[in-house]
Amino acid sequence: METFIKKKFPNKVDFIENTWIKLNDENRIAASIWLPINNNKKFSTILEYIPYRKRDATAIRDSTMHPYFAGHGYAC
Repeated sequence: METFIKKKFPNKVDFIENTWIKLNDENRIAASIWLPINNNKKFSTILEYIPYRKRDATAIRDSTMHPYFAGHGYAC
């Protein structure tokens, strides 16, 4: 079986590698965010919660999967 990574999507993608999201209880969580680039639209959001460090084993999977979602109009 052959594996390939698709790199052309309907939307261009912006990647924010490190940012903080402030919660209502004054705590904050670290996040990486992939955003579709289109200044005229609002996008649905996919939130994936992983209780581990964001640079562990999921980082490689995220770098291929999340751009696909963002490229198809979802912020994640």
